[in-house]
Amino acid sequence: MSTAEPSLPLARYSFRFLAAEDLRLPSDPRGLWHGVFGLRLRELACALPGTECSACLLLHKCAYSRLFSGPRPPEAELMRRYDTIPVPHAFQLPPDSPEPVRAGDPITVHLVLVGDANGHLPLVIQTMAAAGQGGLGRERGQAWLQDVTQSLPDGPAAHPAAAKGRILDALPPQAPRTPPLPATVRLVLLSPYKPSGQAAAAGGFDLPHLIMAIVRRVSLLQYFYTGTKLDAPFPDLKAASERARVIAHSLRYQDASRYGVRHGQRLDTGGLVGHIDLDITGIEPLWPYLHLGQWLNVGKNASMGYGHYTLAATPALPPAQAI
Repeated sequence: MSTAEPSLPLARYSFRFLAAEDLRLPSDPRGLWHGVFGLRLRELACALPGTECSACLLLHKCAYSRLFSGPRPPEAELMRRYDTIPVPHAFQLPPDSPEPVRAGDPITVHLVLVGDANGHLPLVIQTMAAAGQGGLGRERGQAWLQDVTQSLPDGPAAHPAAAKGRILDALPPQAPRTPPLPATVRLVLLSPYKPSGQAAAAGGFDLPHLIMAIVRRVSLLQYFYTGTKLDAPFPDLKAASERARVIAHSLRYQDASRYGVRHGQRLDTGGLVGHIDLDITGIEPLWPYLHLGQWLNVGKNASMGYGHYTLAATPALPPAQAI
């Protein structure tokens, strides 16, 4: 089955915690939340503890693999040169995380699930509750999950998914409807964006690479988590990305880092934040992808919450600037 236009059902879930004690969280807590989510998910989902995932007979039947580690299905037609595929979740933390967190303070974490990953929502809720109970930060301070609300792209903004210790019925995920095409749009990078692959090594900012990274992410997530292949004119989309015109921009590099358990050291997760004002004229076929990417993040460590962007109307613009 294939489609010519992107159609990716998804939902965003807001997890509201209360700190049980004073917490010392990192100034950039994205890596922390992603790490404890993976740790607690494996504890809850693993049927054969002590077995290496790569050697496990249940590798492609396991919720942990499906939701977090992303081994490539052997029968998949895409990404044949890779061992792993994009995972079907994306953290989206508020731009300004309170520090320090005092006992009784609220903590809100947003998590987007795409495609059939939404069918694992009860396990995801249990995992996030266990993440808070198991302790956060160096001192393993606890936080208690209070409730979970579900937001759909074009539906209710706060449908209850869990409350008072009970998991409730969620609404079916929804593919975002593409709004009318604007003449110009402002792309606001809320969390550090760093390109992956060769573009990262080259340095600088490459707008066509950013746009095509969004297109590829949409295509792969749709294929692997809905079973529907995106049969789009990718060469034409690439050509359109190279015609994209920046009207104005304000970008800066924001330092960020996380502790990598496997590496035993801090890892650089810094990247660009700010905004880019784009002229949509001539790149109209890219508009559905730019709109959809707001729920998916883009670039390196997108699932952790990096490369989170939103689209907004452009204000009165100054003369064009070079980028």
